[in-house]
Amino acid sequence: MYHSLYFVKLDKDEGINTFDEWHIVPDSRPLFTPPTVRTEYVTIPGSMGALDYTGVLTGSVQFDDRTGSWTFYVLNGYQEWFQLYSQILNYIQGKKFRIWLEDDPNHYYIARLTVDKWDSKKDWSQIRISYVADPQRYEGVNPCITP
Repeated sequence: MYHSLYFVKLDKDEGINTFDEWHIVPDSRPLFTPPTVRTEYVTIPGSMGALDYTGVLTGSVQFDDRTGSWTFYVLNGYQEWFQLYSQILNYIQGKKFRIWLEDDPNHYYIARLTVDKWDSKKDWSQIRISYVADPQRYEGVNPCITP
């Protein structure tokens, strides 16, 4: 298993699998970073410790967006690197998607994607795709997988 991702357009039930469509393989198992907790601590002069006002206004803890990136190896022999680079840029650059991890087909994330880096070597290339995702992990079946 290559642990690929599915990038599905927000307004449609169509998308791509990163391995099946582009033959790119993540350098490690892809995941989304946990969202950062929004905290608010106030230090009162003359007191020990700080007052924790996290969640006082809302009644619950709030979170910031998830940010991170995945690095993929580009497998040789499928198409020219410049064709693949253009294809990936045209499909994802700056756009928002529902994203399923192949390992977790019943949950997805909503994220805006950008291609950060393409590194070409003699025998291989790497591409880094960055994301800014909602803090939530949503429940839903991947429309690209037929039951």
